[in-house]
Amino acid sequence: MGKKQTHTFGFELSSMKGLSGVYVFRNVNGEIEYVGTCKDTDETKENWRSRIRSHNSYNGKKLTNEVTFMDVFIPDQSINNRGLLILEYLLIWYLRPPKNLPEGLRTHWRYFYWSWSEETVKAVAEDKYNLIITTSIEKYLRSFRIKRIHREYELDGSFRKYGSIREVGFIDEPCLNNSVCTCLHCIARERHNAIFNND
Repeated sequence: MGKKQTHTFGFELSSMKGLSGVYVFRNVNGEIEYVGTCKDTDETKENWRSRIRSHNSYNGKKLTNEVTFMDVFIPDQSINNRGLLILEYLLIWYLRPPKNLPEGLRTHWRYFYWSWSEETVKAVAEDKYNLIITTSIEKYLRSFRIKRIHREYELDGSFRKYGSIREVGFIDEPCLNNSVCTCLHCIARERHNAIFNND
């Protein structure tokens, strides 16, 4: 019996089976590069593997060698496809990841225009998409539990392909809440503030 593949381009994805979420590619410095989504409810398909493979299969690919881990926002799993997309585009509006912006910051992104204020985004989210955010968007995004998946390598430097299936735990990353903190939320806030202060 042959080995069972558990990794895709170094990411151990087998344990993500049956979980839907919004993922954030980050580089070795923790900087945010790309936001995407995966709806995984079909037991007959390898949705996470297919999604990650798609980012490595064309020119302008999102999954470069610089991506070293991804953080996956895990919503309530009763969420439908549209709800998952709303969360994805809310993160894109908040973060403006460079690889989600092929035409630059002056374009808009599907649900929320770049020029909209936070209050406008929240009002449109409620009026058009039934997403009610009673706090700041930053606090709303902080409310989600996050799984972190690091890329893994073989001794020769190649991406790991085989291994054991193991649970990917929710991260419990301490937040220093200052200018040197590199947790996801501080990095996200810093990027968001830098973008909006320069608009």
